[in-house]
Amino acid sequence: MFRALARTSSTAELLVAADGEIYAANSSAARLLGCRTDHLAGENLRSWVASSEEKLEAVLRATMRTPSASPSALELRSADGETIECQLVGGRVKFDALPRERAVLLLRAKPKKSSGSPFSLLTQQVFELRGEVAKRRHAELLLEHQKGLLERIVGNHPLPDLLNAIARFIEDHSRHSLCSILLLSEDGKRLIFGAAPSLPASYSAAIDGIAIGPKVGSCGTAAYLGESVSVSDIATDPLWDDYKDLAAEHGLAACWSEPVKGPDGDVLATLAMYYRESDQPTVDDAYLTSIGVDLTAIAILSEKSRATLRYRAEQLTKADRRKDRFLAMLSHELRNPLAPIVNTLAILEAKNLDPDLRQHVERLDRQTTHLSRLVDDLLDISRITHGAMELKVERVDLRGCLTQATDSVRELIRDRQQELNLPDLAGPLWVDGDADRLRQVFANLLTNAAKYTPAGGAIEVEVGQSRGAVAVTIRDNGQGLTPEVRRHLFEPFSQGARSALDAREGLGLGLTLVKQLVESHGGSVEVRSAGIDTGSEFTVRLPASSNEAGVEATEAVHSEMKVAPLDVLVVEDNKDSAEALAMLLELWGHKPRVCFDGDSAVDQALEHLPDVLLVDLDLPGQDGYSVLTTLRQQGFSTENRLAVAMTGFGRLGDMQKTSAAGFHHHVTKPADPTLLREMLGEFSAKRNA
Repeated sequence: MFRALARTSSTAELLVAADGEIYAANSSAARLLGCRTDHLAGENLRSWVASSEEKLEAVLRATMRTPSASPSALELRSADGETIECQLVGGRVKFDALPRERAVLLLRAKPKKSSGSPFSLLTQQVFELRGEVAKRRHAELLLEHQKGLLERIVGNHPLPDLLNAIARFIEDHSRHSLCSILLLSEDGKRLIFGAAPSLPASYSAAIDGIAIGPKVGSCGTAAYLGESVSVSDIATDPLWDDYKDLAAEHGLAACWSEPVKGPDGDVLATLAMYYRESDQPTVDDAYLTSIGVDLTAIAILSEKSRATLRYRAEQLTKADRRKDRFLAMLSHELRNPLAPIVNTLAILEAKNLDPDLRQHVERLDRQTTHLSRLVDDLLDISRITHGAMELKVERVDLRGCLTQATDSVRELIRDRQQELNLPDLAGPLWVDGDADRLRQVFANLLTNAAKYTPAGGAIEVEVGQSRGAVAVTIRDNGQGLTPEVRRHLFEPFSQGARSALDAREGLGLGLTLVKQLVESHGGSVEVRSAGIDTGSEFTVRLPASSNEAGVEATEAVHSEMKVAPLDVLVVEDNKDSAEALAMLLELWGHKPRVCFDGDSAVDQALEHLPDVLLVDLDLPGQDGYSVLTTLRQQGFSTENRLAVAMTGFGRLGDMQKTSAAGFHHHVTKPADPTLLREMLGEFSAKRNA
């Protein structure tokens, strides 16, 4: 084939081995060198080179890299000793008639000062230009394919799909190679199948899980040594002694394996190129494999990072659930002893106490209310974080929320001998929101101002309305804030620049709740302070209500209701709490009965048919849910009765569960006596209407 092609070319062409041995030459090459064609065969190109042998080696290496290398300058010496300045163009070729173990080059030599025709010179230039264009197109195609693979890696495609795509990329751009990617096992002792789109499936299955070692083919050895291993003839190489029959069975003659390493140098996998014929990798193969190795490393590390993130996310989720369960249990355990305390205080307040004793009772009531609020704050943070905070949105006059908030902190401000300046609010301030939560926002801000303002200080509330928003500013002349503290002020458990010795009561959750509650209403909160001892200013902005209905103020007026006595069954395993609640019910004119477990609650209810069931959910024997279920199954109707679940668990899921069980209300301990009294009064009034 070579002779047929060479006879038609006016360019000197030589078929040369990588070591310089000439296999064949055309007549143009013989004329150029001044000898017969058959004289060149068997010679070494070194004997015809006038330049240094290092230059020839450089030319041969450059020509080995590509099927169409760039022109290289080289001086040849003719048979009569004349020096001929030439340009060599060519590349690696493959002829079946030539020895397969030798790399073969086709060199085209053209004198720089050629006496050939202009047409011949133009043909040579076109040939060279075509080679350059082909190289550039190939490089651009490689870059385009690499970009596509990187986009798939970033796109979180499954690792097997990515490895398969990388292997096909190698095969598409190599010299008829078959690509294989094997992953190192977690214990670092075995190679696990990753991808091999063109290798026989039976071969891939046979080497899947193979142990690495110093003589385990190309891949097992490369993973063991952490170095590339090239085997040009599997049948004769000792590294393949135990596996050459397997390779021969599947028609594999040569294999080059490269370890895939992570940033720390640890082996992650191997990438191998198999050949059907005995062969050595070329420079092009090395470049292509280096790309494949890098892409494989990125894909594996990305998958490991995603797996780590998934694991951490799962652990965080589990920790979050444990935290929620702990907070729920903590609130339950704290609320249970608070309930009898609150009820006992309500009983004492209803009696005619002397002023000194009443002062002590009021102090206990304030501190108990504060403790209950701390428990609520803990649970509110958990609810808001999980998006479980429910807002009862209605049209609200913000004046009522501010009045209730100031009333709740008035005792604290009075104890600290501070001055509270309130605006004269003439007209309503309508917003759409949850009145209880908005009251909580302003109570927290006023409490915060009182805590961080010294005795004798002043707190001022300012209200304005403009541009479709209502703004409430709470200003104090207290401790002030540094820029660093302001940046973290709304984070959970942040309490400003205070030492443990200066610690004031609180968990550092109040301002976190303020921010999250205001933002859940579509508003914003802003803090200003010029620095230490300059005071602080908090401004809450809320969207004004767009509802034009009901412009008149609709403040609810709670009058003393004369209600008919109700038969009430109190089911509570905490004896102190049950007896205190029963005494309170008697003071309100009702007729309570008490039982301390679920089984006796069922018996009492079926025997006396009470009007109201106040049932603790956590009971010995049957729990509160079972009590109501059992009663309904035995014909006890709750249609004209009131069933109230009383519990220390106050999460949204708990409330949904009690509603599904048939309870009409879910009251979180300690129950507010005023609210409980109103609930019973409303039920009695409705029942007797």
